Amino acid sequence: MWKSNITNYYKVYKFTDKFTNDVLMWACENRGISSVEEIEKTTMSDELAVFAKNKKYTRFRKEMINVSKCEEIIKAHYLFNLYKNKYINIIQGSTKIRCTLDKETLEKLKHTFEYYYKELLDNPLFWKIYNPYEEYKTKQEVREQLSKNRVCPYCDQTYITSTKKTNMDHYLPISQFPFLGLHWRNLIVSCSMCNGILLKNSQWYLPILHPYFDDIERIIFFSFDKERSEIAIINKNKVKKITRCKQRAKNLLKLFELNEIYSGSWCEVDNEHNLLDTKIENAYHRYKGKLNKDNIYNLVEESINIRRNELKEKAGKMSFAKLKYDYSNDYRQNLDSEMLNWFIMEQNEK
Repeated sequence: MWKSNITNYYKVYKFTDKFTNDVLMWACENRGISSVEEIEKTTMSDELAVFAKNKKYTRFRKEMINVSKCEEIIKAHYLFNLYKNKYINIIQGSTKIRCTLDKETLEKLKHTFEYYYKELLDNPLFWKIYNPYEEYKTKQEVREQLSKNRVCPYCDQTYITSTKKTNMDHYLPISQFPFLGLHWRNLIVSCSMCNGILLKNSQWYLPILHPYFDDIERIIFFSFDKERSEIAIINKNKVKKITRCKQRAKNLLKLFELNEIYSGSWCEVDNEHNLLDTKIENAYHRYKGKLNKDNIYNLVEESINIRRNELKEKAGKMSFAKLKYDYSNDYRQNLDSEMLNWFIMEQNEK
């Protein structure tokens, strides 16, 4: 629940946009192809021809036939370029897309792009042809690099340092947006629960917050009911420079069922509360006998701020960091006056 620190490595699959455009453009210009012999007679990019005119790639050629038979392939090509160029605007809701693909075209493209995702991204020749100046990386290596020392960007709970606990998620689901099946902005490494248990096949929402492009930590906050030991996630209605944040936050919470995921996490709040108590007590005893009333309040404030800075530095790298960060603020606002008065009384006795 923090904005990810995007580096160039996140764009490792950016080269695939050319491939997707090559395939869709070829299909637009060669609609209704029914045999591999016909494919070999058509005109296409030199890169695409390496696979399309190679008898070794039987499945690849069959998928080209499949794409060429899509009734709305021209619209699919249009939508791909629109989403590629306006992806962030569409996610934010500042650009609205009215047209959609028919069910048959969606199903055919889903079938094809699932094959591309599964097979081509792990194909050294594909990298050599479409990304000749970069070192080949397997999907597992990419996942390992993107998840190194990190927790899931959706739930902020599960460490994704092991590839066995991670998946590459299609943020806008491939079942509904197959032409984004290889697009780098739409591929996010997440924990297996968020990408597996909470399948988004037919469930998706726009506009929505995106962990690559939105300061989610400025929009979504935890609230705490101590009497019931309950956690709730709330969102701000307005945040400067973030469009439609209220609706987008609600859609994110609904999509990943975040309130339900956090419903049994009160033990993390108790642990953080005890840690803050300990930090304040330790700081007090270090300066015991040298403090006045104002110093004690400042000492408490400083101890809390040190902890908040620790958590902020671990944003996206430590499990439950956002929950604990928000609780530290709640702790400060509701600090037991008896605790402060006890410090002051003990200090005065000295």
